[in-house]
Amino acid sequence: MEIREVCRDKDICGGCVYQGVPYEEQLSNKFGEVKGLLDKKDIRYGELLPIEGAPSRYGYRNKMEYTFGDMEKNGPMTLGMHKKKHFMSIVTVDQCQLVHEDFNVILRGVLEFASSRGYTHYHKKAHKGLMRHLIVRRGIRTGELLVNVVTSSEDGFDENAFVEMIRDLPLENQVVGILRTINDRLADAVYCDELRVLWGRDYYNEEILGLKFKVSAFSFFQTNVDAVERLYSYAVSLIDDFENKEVFDKREVYPADFIAEGVDQTRGWFFTLHAIASMVFDSMAYKAVVSNGLVLDKNGNKMSKRLGNAVDPFSTIEKYGSDPLRWYMITNSSPWDNLKFDLEGVEEVRRKFFGTLYNTYSFFALYANVDGFTFSEPEVPMEKRPEIDRWIISLLNSLIKEVDEQFAAYEPTRAGRAISDFVNDNLSNWYVRLNRKRFWGGTMTEDKLSAYQTLYTCLETVAKLMAPIAPFYADRLYTDLTAATGRDTRSVHLADFPVSCNDYIDLALEERMQIAQTMTSMVLALRRKVNIKVRQPLTTLMIPVLNKEQQDHIEAVKDLILSEVNVKEMKFVDNAAGILVKRVKPDFKKLGPRYGKIMKQLAATIASMSQPDIIEFEKNGAFTFEIDGQQATIEASDVEIISEDIPGWLVANEGNLTVALDITVTGELRREGIARELVNRIQNIRKTSGFDITDKIDVYIASNGETDLVVEEYRDYMSRQVLANTFEILGVLSGEAVTELDFDTFKVNIRIVKSLK
Repeated sequence: MEIREVCRDKDICGGCVYQGVPYEEQLSNKFGEVKGLLDKKDIRYGELLPIEGAPSRYGYRNKMEYTFGDMEKNGPMTLGMHKKKHFMSIVTVDQCQLVHEDFNVILRGVLEFASSRGYTHYHKKAHKGLMRHLIVRRGIRTGELLVNVVTSSEDGFDENAFVEMIRDLPLENQVVGILRTINDRLADAVYCDELRVLWGRDYYNEEILGLKFKVSAFSFFQTNVDAVERLYSYAVSLIDDFENKEVFDKREVYPADFIAEGVDQTRGWFFTLHAIASMVFDSMAYKAVVSNGLVLDKNGNKMSKRLGNAVDPFSTIEKYGSDPLRWYMITNSSPWDNLKFDLEGVEEVRRKFFGTLYNTYSFFALYANVDGFTFSEPEVPMEKRPEIDRWIISLLNSLIKEVDEQFAAYEPTRAGRAISDFVNDNLSNWYVRLNRKRFWGGTMTEDKLSAYQTLYTCLETVAKLMAPIAPFYADRLYTDLTAATGRDTRSVHLADFPVSCNDYIDLALEERMQIAQTMTSMVLALRRKVNIKVRQPLTTLMIPVLNKEQQDHIEAVKDLILSEVNVKEMKFVDNAAGILVKRVKPDFKKLGPRYGKIMKQLAATIASMSQPDIIEFEKNGAFTFEIDGQQATIEASDVEIISEDIPGWLVANEGNLTVALDITVTGELRREGIARELVNRIQNIRKTSGFDITDKIDVYIASNGETDLVVEEYRDYMSRQVLANTFEILGVLSGEAVTELDFDTFKVNIRIVKSLK
């Protein structure tokens, strides 16, 4: 074995642990460390073989990362390793025996170059200075050198002179690349804010066991190539006897469930895999293929640099994030379909789905922190939870079932869309919005606890469901949730995938709530049509019903609908009462292919249906005509049934649901609407003024012909809503802390201060 002089810097250099110790003692110490680790973990073993010596004790390292600094404070600049037991001091190690002599030559050359030009090293405390690190990498088999100098972004570094200096050094090996890395981060570690190739290429080549590798500036590669090659060779020699070989042979993990590849890259590779598997294992290589479609521009053209329609993936990820980009691409079209890529779609996904989910979590976290909710209490039994909680839990379990089935069927698009719909339409826009008051103030009642547990369960489950598509966002959401409750200490990717509980699924409840959501949307659309705000109460909502079953379903959610649309009363009328005039509009795309020759006459007959016939059609769901001796049967999905507006009312239809809204606004209703609007405006002022959600306030409003009667009539209601101890009318308000509220037809001044009571 080669014997060299003892390392010059063994007593001060912190880069090595063992170099000052005889080699046999080094091996003995390492044996003790390995044995100690096995014993600590209570790992049983038979005979423990001794540590084998490395193929070479010297010059084996293929990478060294040196640091610029000084040995003594304000002393001359040094370049090398940290001094033993010192954080600040740097020892120049230009005679290191663990690297090829070329490393030492390069180190001396770079240090002389920087010192002669008056460059300063980067100070860890002051965070000023130019020179930070030097990284030298070498291909042991190829002899190729890669030199990377790390600096701050300060001006003054002469890149051309640096390249000339490196290329002029008397080196045994060949320099193939000279790089400069810009790093302005505070940590004493190498980060890459910008990588510049000053000369040559940004990688070197290496070979192990006949395999060729491209090793880039910041890629990981084993530092001792000889040792790792020896280890790999030994591992390969054991392959006939490797653990779990019987599992492989029994086809428990082989063939592969599926493989995926672009549609333009499939022919050769797909065939080759099967050919090899057939020859070696007498088996197919995989069970299914997902052939990914092409990514086109928003107009359907193939992306090309020549056409100037290509999208830079790195800048896109930097701007929008990798998870929104991934979610957009997966949910936009099925994997095997071509994707029309539009950056506006990515922004919409980030805003609509990820933004909504973030806001939902923020709402939960805000009130959970106030109340100290940690999910430590026993879970409220499902039968004791309010209907709205049981509904969202039912929907959640239906979602779990659907997502699991879609993933299993290689339909990630449908799975992602189902998750998005649940979060946007049901969890945020319905459950959270309807239950806000349950989280506000007061003690931790069973009802409040149920709301917290229900919302937490939904958020935690959504994190698990979305993890395959949005791994980073899902993991952050999951760990933020579980860190507060201690329900799990692992990543979401180590958690079990959710399993649907059929006992929690109530399809009748889901149907009733769907009716409530649909009818709410219909009424709100009617309000928008005539520009009547939701905060403006209305008197009557009239519902023509087809049968008692439909009326019972709507009755069950009547209070919820009325609360959502801000209407005082719901009236049910027999669909045959003749209050509404309806007409039927045929869908030519559906009926045309079935009744092509008689379609013209059929369309005319459908359009002229009598009111009794339309009522019968709605009840039965189908209607049969005889046209030129031929029977033609239409179903509800083949047509659109439209109700005509009644004077003073607005009418809307969707499927077999019809609503009629009385849009008359009386003086009394108008005053109540102003009261609700005042509450909203005051709540907004609370937020912008920085009041805590539990702070009590005093409200002073200037006398105004439009609001005086409103305040007198609704003072108690408004005080409760905004947590006001005082709600007074004053003659005039002016000066600081006065806000002018601009209503449609009038303006009024208001002052809000924190209550001292």
